[in-house]
Amino acid sequence: MAPRIVILLIAASLMCCIASDFDLIKLRTLSDLRGPSDGSLPPPPSADGTWRDIDYRSGCAIGRVEWPAVQHLDRTLAMARSCGVANATLAALDFWFKRDYRDEGCTDTESDRCCDMPDDTLWNSNWWWNRIGDPRAVRDPVRAKLPDMRAMTDSWARRDEFAALPTPPLGNRVYASSDYVIHRRPNYFVSVKAASERVAVSECINGENTLGHRLGDGVMFVNRPGAYDDVFPLWNWNALPGITVPASARGDNGGCATVSGKGDDDFVGGASDGHFGVFAMRSADGIRKAWFMFDDEIVVAIVPTSDGETMRSVLDSRVLRGDVTSSAYGDRAPMGIGRTRSSPWWIRHDSVTYIVPDNARGANTPVDVVTTVPRDGRWSRISTSEKTVTTKATFTAWFEHRGPSHYIIVPHTAQDPIATIDDVVVRQNSDAVQCIVNKRLGTVGIVFWEAWETASFPGWRVTANRPCVVLAVIEDADRHLRITIADPTHKLDRVSVSVTRESDGVSGTLAIDTSAHNGASHTVLWDGSASDSEMSSSGRPRPFLFH
Repeated sequence: MAPRIVILLIAASLMCCIASDFDLIKLRTLSDLRGPSDGSLPPPPSADGTWRDIDYRSGCAIGRVEWPAVQHLDRTLAMARSCGVANATLAALDFWFKRDYRDEGCTDTESDRCCDMPDDTLWNSNWWWNRIGDPRAVRDPVRAKLPDMRAMTDSWARRDEFAALPTPPLGNRVYASSDYVIHRRPNYFVSVKAASERVAVSECINGENTLGHRLGDGVMFVNRPGAYDDVFPLWNWNALPGITVPASARGDNGGCATVSGKGDDDFVGGASDGHFGVFAMRSADGIRKAWFMFDDEIVVAIVPTSDGETMRSVLDSRVLRGDVTSSAYGDRAPMGIGRTRSSPWWIRHDSVTYIVPDNARGANTPVDVVTTVPRDGRWSRISTSEKTVTTKATFTAWFEHRGPSHYIIVPHTAQDPIATIDDVVVRQNSDAVQCIVNKRLGTVGIVFWEAWETASFPGWRVTANRPCVVLAVIEDADRHLRITIADPTHKLDRVSVSVTRESDGVSGTLAIDTSAHNGASHTVLWDGSASDSEMSSSGRPRPFLFH
């Protein structure tokens, strides 16, 4: 008898606990679902479940980006979270569900024409609204209240305990299939986007990004908080950050067809050892350009077309944040609002320093800096959005040149511009070879634009039998060379690189298997033991380094 009593007591206790837990869940759920208590509910709908002040036009009569009719769902959701308006909520929901468009055929496959729909159907010629936007407006609030979802998301408050990467990734990575490179350090993040014949320049859908025809021309973002927030309607789209284009480039482009098309050249890509990187592109204009990504600086080397046309290289174009200073006027003399043309060898803005080394050596290359007061930019300029306006002050800097040139970006002010110039040595910058040395790091970036060319730097000579990109790190007191090689064309089966150590004349050949045709980086350590012989590597994508 006693065991039965104990079991009954335990069972009763468990039931109390369960009831208590359910009450707690109910209380928490209801507290989240309750509507606003400040009287900010939408006005009640009419008897048919509609609101007279909402524009219910659908189909081709309304824009593809903004659809005022979705306000109906927003108001319905707000009422559903409140007490005492159940009938009005159901009427509004019934109105929508009875007219909601469900046939995917026309808007999914024939979006270029106006679909034949009943007059009272709620639909938009942009299929996103009916297949994603509307269902999500109903689904997400409900799903968030499900017990399983609540239980899973409770762990988010302790996400650091489950984080696979508790520290941010640091290093360099080339995304060879996307013609994209990322360079991360603790205090900055830089990205470069290009477009080869394998990759679309950008995306242009629903009339958005209509001016993005140069987004694959080597756009370089030096990312700091707020640097490019909502700046796009204010851009000169022939002067995007980091690009080099003919100075005569004017006007817009041919619309979405140009933006969505692929690039024009196969030589786009780079080599990365996970810490440093070299990225290169050859554009339709014949410009050969490379980014050499070291620790404290990114060196950008440019070889224009052979016809001597004047080129414009854009140092940056971003939101104006604080003062702009330069070597022309000094640290304590901020440049005023407007356009200034001078020949500085450094410019500083928002903790980023832009260095034109040739001017430090007396070249007197004019650099244009344009700063503005806050001004309005309309998103309708680059999309079909009709109403949205962004107001920002902007900073843009560029210089023009006819022959080969280079500049340096220092993404934080801790680095002395003079020390940067001393550290970086341009050994070659021609249409055959570009070779940049960072003396402080013992790191060398090389772009072989032509086959059987040689790059020379102190103590070493490197020759490649095919056009390729090479990153070399000098190790062990100038005895060893760690070489990373990539084929930007994705077409070569094999690349051979010959290395000569000038201190003793020892040489060797590194034969790299690139038959996967994926543009991947291959790293080999040459230690001098393979004199006049061959070594092979079947490299793999390099990971980020973590510190």
